[in-house]
Amino acid sequence: MSKEIIRSPEMEKQIETKIILEFMRHGKKEDDKTKANEELMLTPEGKAQAVAKGKELGPQPEVSIAWGSPRKRSQETAVHVMLANEEIDPDASLEEMEKLIAKEIKIGKKIIEDERLNFNIEGPAGEEAEAAFKRGEYVPFLVKESDKLAIELDDKASSTYTTQAGNVAEIIERYTKIGDNFNRIASKTDKYEKFGNQLERYLGTHQGVVECFVAKVLEKTEGIEKRDEFVKSVGGGFGEAEGIHIEIINSGSDQKIKIDFGINGNKESIGIDKEILESIIKEREEFEKKVNKV
Repeated sequence: MSKEIIRSPEMEKQIETKIILEFMRHGKKEDDKTKANEELMLTPEGKAQAVAKGKELGPQPEVSIAWGSPRKRSQETAVHVMLANEEIDPDASLEEMEKLIAKEIKIGKKIIEDERLNFNIEGPAGEEAEAAFKRGEYVPFLVKESDKLAIELDDKASSTYTTQAGNVAEIIERYTKIGDNFNRIASKTDKYEKFGNQLERYLGTHQGVVECFVAKVLEKTEGIEKRDEFVKSVGGGFGEAEGIHIEIINSGSDQKIKIDFGINGNKESIGIDKEILESIIKEREEFEKKVNKV
């Protein structure tokens, strides 16, 4: 059994560390009219989609955490991705996987529930949002109409372009700070070398949530035309178990943030900084003041 080496200040070296954030829409869900939307879980096909996604990504559960919205199918997707290479039943339920994880770790959490990964169409604008979803135009509706509609209808509940973009930006911004700390910790030990000096997070969410963030980033960095190209390409939103890949790369005090996503079937990458994230979060805060008439 290898022993962790703790480096003295003289032995510390500048190394490159990464935090990987995989945001993805949940896999195929049940079509059960007897259940509320919040209760719908993954179908066997949806679980298989998540496992296939995990096989593609090659997760390292020892340095991973699964995130999801309060809708359990998003958590279920993230956990199946995270455990895709482990010897577990690919049809295992979320409860069964939670028990397996609990046996393996004694402290800390491996599954995190976060409302910011959720969506809401319960407000006055919800009917129009649902109609756009059924037409396959959900993301164009969110990006081009939802903010204005929320203000006009005094809708404090429904998800909008600016609120969802800000929520995702806030999660990423948190990990930029963790990235700084992780680099300092990893520079003092060899503990993370076998994992490529990286941490991994698998975040299950819903159609439209992450797309709003990508659209907002493109709007701020490359302009409305590029944003609209992306919006047109995704239409209703990312496919099941699809999403974006983010790398927060630290080398000493230097940090880079890289986002990989798809447009018209092509893979694209864009680099951003903390200031872009902070501006998206600030926009959400200002928008919420308008809606709440503060």
